Amino acid sequence: EIRHWTLPYGKKGVTHALKAVSAFAVHGDTLLICPKTCKIQRYSVSSDKGLRGEYRGHSNVVTCIEMLALGQKMVTASADATLRVWDVQRQVCLETLEGHFAGVGCL
Repeated sequence: EIRHWTLPYGKKGVTHALKAVSAFAVHGDTLLICPKTCKIQRYSVSSDKGLRGEYRGHSNVVTCIEMLALGQKMVTASADATLRVWDVQRQVCLETLEGHFAGVGCL
C-alpha cells in the first residue's frame, strides 16, 4: 500500500493499496507508480480520491519513470526495450524511442 505522511508531525494521510511496485516518481503533488505491469498510474499525494490517471503503451513491465519539464512530461523505460515520452496531463504518449536490443532498466 502507498501511504503519504506529513512530516515532522507523523500524521498519516492518503493510503492506496498495491501489491508491488517496479518504478515510481514524485514531482510536487504528483505521484507516478508502475505496479509491476505495463501501465503507469498517477495519484495526487494530497488527495484521497485515488487513481487520477493511467498511461498505457508499453508491452512489458515499466522499469523506470522520470519527470521532466516541471512535471508536464515524463519519460518511462521498459523491459520491452523502449523509452516513451508522455504528456502527463493529457495522458498521451508523445514519442516512442526504439532501438535497444534488450529491456531498458534505468534512465
